[in-house]
Amino acid sequence: MNPAQTETLLLAALQHDLGALFGSEPPAAVRAAANDAEAQKILDQACAWATPGGTHSEPLATTPLVSIFSLLRRDKIPAGTPQYFDLHELGATNEPGMNYLFPVAQTKISRHGYLKNMREKFNALAPEIAHAAFDVQFNHLTAFLQRYARCLPAHSPDVCLYDHLRLTAALAACLAQKPADSSFTLVVGDLSGIQDYIFDIATIGASGASRRLRARSFAIGLISDFASHALVREFGLPLTNVLMASGGKFYILLPKLSDTPTRLDAFRAQVEGWLFQQYNGEIGLNLAAMELSAAQLDAGANGFGAALKNLGRELGVAKLQRSRAILQNATGWVEEQFIRRTDFEGAGICRSCGKFPGTERDELCKQCAQQSRLGSKLTRAQAIAFFENDTTQTDDLTFLERYSARVVTEREPIVGSPYLMVQINNSNLRGLIQYPATFRYLANHVPLGDYDAPKTFEQIAEASLKQGKGRELLGYVKADGDRMGTLFSSGLRAENKDTAAHVVAFSREMELFFAGWLDHELNRNFEDTYTIFSGGDDLFLLTPWTRALDLARRVNEKFREFVCANEAVTLSAGILYTKPRYPVARAAPDVETVLEQSKRRGRNRLTVLGDTFEWQYAADVQNQVDDLAGFTEEELRASFLHRLVYYGQEYRKLDREGKADAARFKSHLAYTIARNLRGGNARLLAWGEALFNKMFANKRDVTTEHLGLIATIVLFNRRTRR
Repeated sequence: MNPAQTETLLLAALQHDLGALFGSEPPAAVRAAANDAEAQKILDQACAWATPGGTHSEPLATTPLVSIFSLLRRDKIPAGTPQYFDLHELGATNEPGMNYLFPVAQTKISRHGYLKNMREKFNALAPEIAHAAFDVQFNHLTAFLQRYARCLPAHSPDVCLYDHLRLTAALAACLAQKPADSSFTLVVGDLSGIQDYIFDIATIGASGASRRLRARSFAIGLISDFASHALVREFGLPLTNVLMASGGKFYILLPKLSDTPTRLDAFRAQVEGWLFQQYNGEIGLNLAAMELSAAQLDAGANGFGAALKNLGRELGVAKLQRSRAILQNATGWVEEQFIRRTDFEGAGICRSCGKFPGTERDELCKQCAQQSRLGSKLTRAQAIAFFENDTTQTDDLTFLERYSARVVTEREPIVGSPYLMVQINNSNLRGLIQYPATFRYLANHVPLGDYDAPKTFEQIAEASLKQGKGRELLGYVKADGDRMGTLFSSGLRAENKDTAAHVVAFSREMELFFAGWLDHELNRNFEDTYTIFSGGDDLFLLTPWTRALDLARRVNEKFREFVCANEAVTLSAGILYTKPRYPVARAAPDVETVLEQSKRRGRNRLTVLGDTFEWQYAADVQNQVDDLAGFTEEELRASFLHRLVYYGQEYRKLDREGKADAARFKSHLAYTIARNLRGGNARLLAWGEALFNKMFANKRDVTTEHLGLIATIVLFNRRTRR
């Protein structure tokens, strides 16, 4: 097909169901494709392969859209109770509410009224972009569908129209290059070394560390974007062929051409060489590819889920051969590549990273200086402009020497000709109508202080104080979805729903929660929380330590609601308390260890101060803390609280290890309660006596099981030396 035919085909693929949806004449591109026999044949084939179970001939479903999470199964855990999405457009994260993201038992919004509004918005958009370049039309139409069709079913009630149309366009783009083939190439790309790189920063003042922390996290996301963009552009494909992208990982659908493997190898070598030069091999892009038949887009024993599992194995092999193109040649190892230069001809070493010449201001290397500037801009970021071979603007990040990106703020106009504008956390693209534009949710909340300057870690810790009392500590919260790899590849198989459309929905919805809802929640209810990163199926946040438990509970509570309370889909988390000057590079692996404790002890759990418990007990622990914290220091002395920590440890020894000598603590507990609580507050005495009775009877409950944790947190709330 010639370029004009291909563009018409792709616009038709994105819009082919809109006439039926609106009960109106099909859009112009769909009518034009119908007059082109080759285009119509490709469109019909792409639609059929994009539709699960051969239901493409069925009319669009008019029932509410079923949440993908109610279909997931794991081991012997059945699928959840079906829940549905209300009809509501995606909005901005700073709006009053985003409850429409969550499925409900019964929808309330009129379908007729919603479609009427959607049709009016489409009819307003269409003439504005009708004569624009193809990239402008295609990206605005894709964003429109993301905004309005995420909650609408396609030809089956559990596949959303947005996912169906994007997949149809991706398949059509491949078929346009090789119409007679029914096979494709599925590629996975995965950045490795992400966390080690993000947290390997020196502390040049707290504000300098925080700027570079958010800049590095943001830059890693951009590198993943660049890589996926560059690969689809290499094959002349639209961005809809990036089927899934989150957390530094992406999946791309390519045509199966005779030179596809060669081009992929060349791309891999080019990216590996650039990353090795720019980051000393700290970051690598692992690529793996496999042939994908049209039949594998559907469900079944050899369906899309199975294909992802096989591709995952190939990716595992690629990770073991990271940077192979740089470190090896036809004769063996390239030994000089294992030695990185440290002689910078008198320039001096960067005083921040210690890895590159400190030729920039403040004795920083180019990369660290760039990150410092970028970190300052991110709190005001409104959009990201992506460029290729455009030297008319100053970039914030480059890739492969020909790609660049710039963070756009309200103070800076857009300069140059971006190939893509990505608006952050706002679906209304009216201000970007002349550009190829889309939108994305990004959890990038940073607490602001005086003059809208980002708060330092010390200032965040100060927010822990209550009426001037307590310890000034930070709370690191790290959470991660349980068994997500298994759910991703096989969680839908039992329901015969592991099709490409369903798996894409699974990935997209997870990103919507961890990027969109989380940013909204932090802005409204946890303003002093710093987002280190959040996306895909995990998060890493920094908050005043007194809010850490509340924050972790809130995330899990809303996650349970988001996944339809499906017991197959759970979350584990860990909380670490540190002083504000404790290096982030050390806190990161420390809190990862805490999170792993939750995983090892059964998953679907939270670990705090070495104490692990199921989420259902988190509220009870918090209630016990709040209750004891309500007593004065005269009524509840610190010495008594320290004894409670000891008794909690002894009770656990007796309960879990059966050590007889630990039983002596019960008589000591009775004496301590009598000595410290009798003649004091009657309610506190009653609490102490109830505690003794439960421990004497070996009754396991929240208080006896987690007494040490409860007492420790109460102590942390008391005035103490910094």
